[in-house]
This record gives sequence, C-alpha cells and structure tokens, in this order.
Amino acid sequence: MAAVSTPLHGLGAVMLTADWSERTATAERRTLAQLLAAGDGQPLIDFLIGSCLPIPVGCWQPAAGLDPDNPVLQTAALLEAAILGQELPRVPTPVYNALVALDRQNPAGWIRLLDLLDTSRVLLGLLQALVAARLGRTWLAAVQPRSSAEFGAINRAPDHAMIDLILGAEPRQPWIEPRPRQHQMRLWQVPLHSGTHDVVTFADYSVTEDCALLVLPNASIIGHLGTVISGDGQPSDLCIRQMDSTYNVNFITQSILSFFHENSASIQENSLDVVVLYDTFLTSYYHSVIDYLPRLQAAEVLVRDFGFAIAVPPDGAEVFRTVLVHFGFENALVDVPAQPTRFRTVAVAAAAQMGKYASPASISWLRQRFQWGSGPPGVRRLLVSRADVPTRRIANEDALLAVLAPLGFERVVPGRMPIHEQLRLFASAAVIVAPHGGSLTNLIAAPPGTAVVEVVPTVDLGGWFSSLSEICGFRHRLVFGRLVGVDMVADPAEVLAALAALGYSTP
Repeated sequence: MAAVSTPLHGLGAVMLTADWSERTATAERRTLAQLLAAGDGQPLIDFLIGSCLPIPVGCWQPAAGLDPDNPVLQTAALLEAAILGQELPRVPTPVYNALVALDRQNPAGWIRLLDLLDTSRVLLGLLQALVAARLGRTWLAAVQPRSSAEFGAINRAPDHAMIDLILGAEPRQPWIEPRPRQHQMRLWQVPLHSGTHDVVTFADYSVTEDCALLVLPNASIIGHLGTVISGDGQPSDLCIRQMDSTYNVNFITQSILSFFHENSASIQENSLDVVVLYDTFLTSYYHSVIDYLPRLQAAEVLVRDFGFAIAVPPDGAEVFRTVLVHFGFENALVDVPAQPTRFRTVAVAAAAQMGKYASPASISWLRQRFQWGSGPPGVRRLLVSRADVPTRRIANEDALLAVLAPLGFERVVPGRMPIHEQLRLFASAAVIVAPHGGSLTNLIAAPPGTAVVEVVPTVDLGGWFSSLSEICGFRHRLVFGRLVGVDMVADPAEVLAALAALGYSTP
C-alpha cells in the first residue's frame, strides 16, 4: 500500500487505506439493501457487476417475474431455484437443459454449465452457490503451505535423514521441512515526479511461515492452480482458500474437479515424485522468476539428490516452463495433465513469505544462486519499450527517445528477446527508463547502484519494482504517466528531471 507522504505518514497510509475500504464496503451494503427492497432486477445486476459484495440468493425469481424479457434475470431465476431445491421454471434455454441434466457423478455437465455462465459476475456467483449447495464444495486448497493448520504431518528433525522419509515403508507419512517463523515490516521511500516532486512511502508487512516444504505421499494434483489433494482425500496444502466473492472461473473449475476427484475412481496414476512450485500466475514472467523460482531454495535438494521432477501444468507451458529451462532444469520437468493425477509423492514448496512485494530472502537467494549482480558496473543507458504488448506502452515513446538519445540512450524491446539476452542486457545497464511491466523483472540481474526511472499510471504500482530496487541497492525514481486509453504519456521534462536527480543530465 502506498501514499504520497512524508516518512512519518507511511504506516498511516496503510491504516487510512484499510479504513477507506471498510467505508466503501459499508456504503455498498447500504446500496444493495435499497436495491433489494426496490425489487428491480436490472439496476441490481448493474450494481453487482461493479461491486465486491457477494451475490445474494432469494431475490432473483421475483425480479425475473417483473421483467420476463431479460435473459440474465431469467437465468438467475433458474439458478436460484436450483440452489434452493425448487422446481425449475420450464424455459427452453441451454442453461435450463444443463441444470436438468446435472449429475453428481459426471463433471462434464458442471463444466458445461460453467461455460454457459461465464458471461456475468452475477451468474458466476450464483453458480458458485450452486456448487456449494449441490456438491458441498466451499473450499479450494491453495498452494501456499501454512503449518498453523492440522493435517497430520510431522516436522523433519535435523537428525532424521530425508531419504528415510522419502523411501520409507508403506504407508509413508506426510512430513514438513521446517524453517523459522518470522515477521518483517519494511518501509522504503521513492521520489515521484508528477508536476510536483513528492516522495512516496511504501510499506510491506510480511510473514514467513514455519513450513518451507510439505511432502505428501500418494497425493494428487488437479488442474493448473496447484490444488493438491492428499492420499486420504483431504485438502492438504495446510492453507484452505474458502470460496469468496471474486467468483473466479478457474477457482470454480478447480472446486468442481476436486469434488469429482474425491468421489470418483477416474484418476490418472503416475509413479513419479514431483515438486509443485506454482499457483495462479503461471503466465507471468515476474511471478515465475520472483515468486516461484525461489521456492526451489527448499525443494532443489529433492530434485538434485532424490530424482523429484518439477511439475509444469498446461497453463505453464509457455512462460513457467521457459523460465525453468533457462535456469537449467530442463531435464527435471514433467507435464501435469488437466486430468486429476495421483503421484507417488507430491512436495509442495512454500513461498518465502506471505506478503505483497518481493521477499528480501528470495531476491538474495536468486542473486547468489545464479551469480547475478556480481559483475562490473553497467555502462549502457536503456529506454525499455513495451512495443511487444498491447497495453501500458509509452504512447509518446518516439518523442521521449528524441530527448533521451542525445544522452546516450538506446531503445530496447526485452519482450522480443530470449530470457538469457534480457538478463544480459540488464546486467550491462547503468541506467534504465521503463514503463511499469514484466520486463523490469530483469532488474534481478542488474549490478548494485543501477539507476531506474519507472513510468507508472498509478502510484500504487510503483511499489513492485521499487521494492526490488530497495533490496538490491538500486536508485529508483517514479514518473507519473498520464493514461491515454490503455497506454501512458510520459512527460519528457519529468523524465529528464528524474535522470538529472540521478546524475544523468549529460551524455
């Protein structure tokens, strides 16, 4: 969380933001009550689409009766009747046919219903309520282990050899690789150039759980979110995400599949031992490098010494797999199919911390493990372009380059380069001007003292990479970019002012 502030106001900004969120939620609940009392369905739909409140049950059939030509209301009424166990109104629609055909023994009908309803937050919310009512599924095991929950694992003692636990006699027991539990509060400040020169204070409170690795015999992996079910059919990642009001399609899909996994013999068997490093952001270069790769700190011994493979789900084929191949794990990868698959052993590696920004421990490990940031000071001056993606580009990039080129800057497009070339490019840089985006992940390879000018459309986004700079000893400044559609306009004068403050006013 962030605010434009003096140093003394950093924590206050966090508290004020939380207070503002609660006031907003209270106002939304008041508006929802008024709309429910009015009984007019379309204004209720319009409000709930932009709200974070749960989708209510019990109001849709009366509203549909008042507006019989509204297809969303009619579908909502059908779902509500199914949730409440009432007779379905007979309407000739694909959703009606799918609801009539629903079977607790067949996941295909549920997935078909999800496909039909993936058009509206209201309808997805009602489907989630139907999943809870018909299947009793209100949770989804997440990939972040927390040992504060009970699930029958033992902590490995220092004198207890891993090999005895991995190759022990059946039935093997789940076990935890422990680590010290820690709490950490970080505050850092970043100058902001936005017409006036302000200072942004960012705060990050993080917790390191005392479980680095959770090892589960005869466990199953379901789909691409890293849902792992233990051999006895219980959610086994120690952290159980309850269904909430985000109504994520992937979340609902995983919930449905996990139910059918527990209640069906239809499961693929695999004799491998595997490590799970991922969760929901497999298509992100930033998360693959900064979040997932450091989880090998605890799990790499299993890969190196005991032949464990690293699981790669279907959604990770492009970015996540590419990152792992680049860092030397090509021969240790195994593709996990979308179909639920039971492995001989599943080891779930924990994130370094439960916090919003990069973990100092993770960044330190990455830079040491791959010898980043240890070379000579960089000399190149880079203007990073997002010409390879459709959003958050610098719309006046040519005009910006015109004023930066006399200072020795060159335009580069890291997104069009192989990973090794991106990292080598940033390792050679003295100063980098870039819009907020995944290419700044490559700062992980830059030498200490590197100067960074980041163009951001909102102040809060400035925390992600300034956190990385703060950990690595870089000098970081923000320039506010005015939004124009999906892109930004960066004021060349503000960029030049930021560079001058960093000592780059001459070639």
